Amino acid sequence: MKRLFLIDDDEIINHVHSMVIKRIDPTVKLTLFKSGVQFVEAINQESNFEFPDIIFLDIRMPELSGFDVLDVLLENHQGSLKNTAIFVLSSTLDDRDLNKAVSYPIVTKFMSKPLTFEMVSELLSK
Repeated sequence: MKRLFLIDDDEIINHVHSMVIKRIDPTVKLTLFKSGVQFVEAINQESNFEFPDIIFLDIRMPELSGFDVLDVLLENHQGSLKNTAIFVLSSTLDDRDLNKAVSYPIVTKFMSKPLTFEMVSELLSK
């Protein structure tokens, strides 16, 4: 069973993405984090935090952006992420965001929101 984290402050996007993911594979264990702060607090509270197979991470969030979350992961948890694919999500098509996101060694790919059935099917089949 695949485990996925969805980190996004947009409730509508979370709902849409959850529906897409669950329709493709109802057995996926999906955990939602409504902010970068909520996610970072969760990983810092548990000493043996178990990272999922896939993280979908929004870039544009208040308080703690996706880039801030990537910085925390890179500095404190890089070794724990060897079996985790991180997909950075954005609704903007700003080349600066894309270039910055893919410059992180822990980022698997930059993707545009919203996730489609095709995108998720391809990722879950790997």
